[in-house]
Amino acid sequence: CHSGQPEHGQAAMAKIKSFGTVVMDVLGPIPYTALNGMLIKIITICRSVFQNAYSRFASLCWLCFILRLVLSVWVSLPADNDKGSAP
Repeated sequence: CHSGQPEHGQAAMAKIKSFGTVVMDVLGPIPYTALNGMLIKIITICRSVFQNAYSRFASLCWLCFILRLVLSVWVSLPADNDKGSAP
């Protein structure tokens, strides 16, 4: 991303383009409004992916917490033959 004179941006990109064989060249000037629209779409997609991942992660954390709680209570309960009498 270059904000400034187009000639300076093209000179900077020429160094990158000369590195190897160019397969596809889609670099060039773009209006700010178009760039802003692309960024909004990217942010919206990332937000929805993060929210889905977070909700699944949070559900898994709660499940693990409840499972650990139940197991700790279950393990701490005395067995039937632990009534204080010798076997």
